[in-house]
Amino acid sequence: MDSNLDLKVVLNENPESSLLGKWCLDEYDSNDKKVAGDYISWPWSCYFKSDQLRVVRQLELNRYDKNHELLDKPSSDYKICLVGDLRSGRSDENIFWDQDRVAYSLFGTDRLIQKFHL
Repeated sequence: MDSNLDLKVVLNENPESSLLGKWCLDEYDSNDKKVAGDYISWPWSCYFKSDQLRVVRQLELNRYDKNHELLDKPSSDYKICLVGDLRSGRSDENIFWDQDRVAYSLFGTDRLIQKFHL
C-alpha cells in the first residue's frame, strides 16, 4: 500500500541536545538531507476552540446483514451526535493564543492539517 509520504521519518535515539530527552523524530528528504530540527515528544496540552457546536440526528437503515445478505426486514439505528469544527487556539482571561501561532502536520509530509472535527 502506498503511504503517500513525502519525507522519510527516522527515530533518533541520540538527539543533538540531551536536554530534549532520550529520543526524537527526524524528517529527511529524498536526498537524505535533514529537513527540520529534532521533533521531541510534547509533554504539554494542545488547545482547540470551537465557535459553533451542532446537534446532528441521524437515522441509518440497514438492509443487509454482516454477510451482505439482504434482510427480510431492514433494521434501523437512530443516533444523536454533537459535532463541532475545531481550530487551534486558547482563550485565557487576558491572552488569546491565536491559531496562526500553531500549525499541525503529519510526520513524513509537508501537508498542513487544515481542519479538525469533534
